[in-house]
Amino acid sequence: MPRLPIFISILLLWAFEALAADPCFYGLCRKDPEADQSVIGGSLPSYIDSYNLNPASIPVTPTPFGLEFVESSSGANTSKWNSNLGFVKGLRGIGAAISNVSDNSFYSYNLVQASRGGAAALNAANAYAAGQAVSAVSTVRESVNFGSALALPLFGLRKYFAPNVGLNLKLDEKTGLLNTGWGFAFDTKFVSVGLGSSGNNVPAGTIGTKTTTTSLDVAFKVPHFNADFTELFYGTSATAIQNLPPFKTPVRIYTAGLEFVGVSFTSAYRKAAGIDGQAVQDFLLSLQVQIAKHFSGTFIHNYIPGSNSLALSATL
Repeated sequence: MPRLPIFISILLLWAFEALAADPCFYGLCRKDPEADQSVIGGSLPSYIDSYNLNPASIPVTPTPFGLEFVESSSGANTSKWNSNLGFVKGLRGIGAAISNVSDNSFYSYNLVQASRGGAAALNAANAYAAGQAVSAVSTVRESVNFGSALALPLFGLRKYFAPNVGLNLKLDEKTGLLNTGWGFAFDTKFVSVGLGSSGNNVPAGTIGTKTTTTSLDVAFKVPHFNADFTELFYGTSATAIQNLPPFKTPVRIYTAGLEFVGVSFTSAYRKAAGIDGQAVQDFLLSLQVQIAKHFSGTFIHNYIPGSNSLALSATL
């Protein structure tokens, strides 16, 4: 990914060009009766994570063009940086988004840095001890994620409950393989439920089998407060040792957010059991400040475990 100063320059340019439009940030920018409904992933500090978990979270009501960029240090063992970039646009009845996927954030199943005591952490530690580069960049595969969501027609009833479906296509930048995924979300005024799944293929003739990651999300929203309960499940078509999941139990993530006058605070707790049976847990904290009408900045601690991240968002 290009370096941080280039992306900051692009974000600043687009943000200042957008100042003439109405103020709008994702989760708050829908213009019809569905605007007041809960949405899955609404409390997550990064919209990119919500979309990567479930493409049905893409807005399907008219929204401005949204851009989000997250730049993270890669943990204590390296000074490398890791970048996530996403674009999203909602239209009436349909929405689209594109992002890169590094599969190593707090809300990813394949979280090598969180697998303390597990095989993934041991492999990373051995590689580091041998002098090999170990970072969030080198322990995961980068992909580009294209997604779209569609509102299921219920005519005038959607202002009370709104079902949406989503599909995504991920291009593995290392192997060139295409991976598919799907999502479903059901939104009401206070509660939303979402289910999403994404596959990961391996090249023919290589060791390994296809795996899937499935997410279940239940979201809750009232004025100034929202929360998400997320479970991540891992599946594989074979029992080859290289495909054993780093966690024996589903990953459970509890996220809660408070928002007042352009300032948002989010905290999250993540827990699972490693393959050795030991508890694996992490915490996340974030603070978002609306800098201008169409520009916000977010500081995230532990977005990649052991790192600090800066997220920048703009709408056009």
